[in-house]
Amino acid sequence: MTKDEIKEGMLNYMKYMVKYWDSIPIRSTKDKLNGIVFSILIMFDGEADFDLMDIIVEGITINDGDLHELWDKYK
Repeated sequence: MTKDEIKEGMLNYMKYMVKYWDSIPIRSTKDKLNGIVFSILIMFDGEADFDLMDIIVEGITINDGDLHELWDKYK
């Protein structure tokens, strides 16, 4: 994939997630915002339609597949 294709894929995924969470009529705004964060973490964890990237902090990869699962503790 090229740099532009990766950017386009990431932004299209986020656009889709905004539309998806906005379309759920019975959820509160807070639930929808938590849903968006969860969806973005899914993307960072590589469980969306494409493996986006590694997030590396001080030489340690922090998105090893569980960021979206850990979100429940913080929302």
